[in-house]
Amino acid sequence: MRARIAVVAAGLLAAAAAAPAAAGAHALVQRTDLPIPEWLFGWAAAIVLVLSFVALASLWPEPKLQDARWRPLPGAVSTVLTSRAVELLCGAIGVFLLGLVVYAGLKGT
Repeated sequence: MRARIAVVAAGLLAAAAAAPAAAGAHALVQRTDLPIPEWLFGWAAAIVLVLSFVALASLWPEPKLQDARWRPLPGAVSTVLTSRAVELLCGAIGVFLLGLVVYAGLKGT
């Protein structure tokens, strides 16, 4: 089952890579009139990237979500809310919302 999901995901990624013109969401592809100099934009982007990784490494030093049985709901409530049917329903809702976002990105104004 996981192998089939991995194959489908790889196929979707390949299809998305085949149409790169639809992925021009960033303004830097066509826009060259930034309100700040390009060197300042580049340095600021690099500093923000480095600071975000430093903050992540210092604030989250050990893995917390590695356990497969981790659930945010404690006690008996979690056994009812984490049944297989609920997980499948939430997964289906997530896939639908992802498709809605992709459709809005491709067909929206």
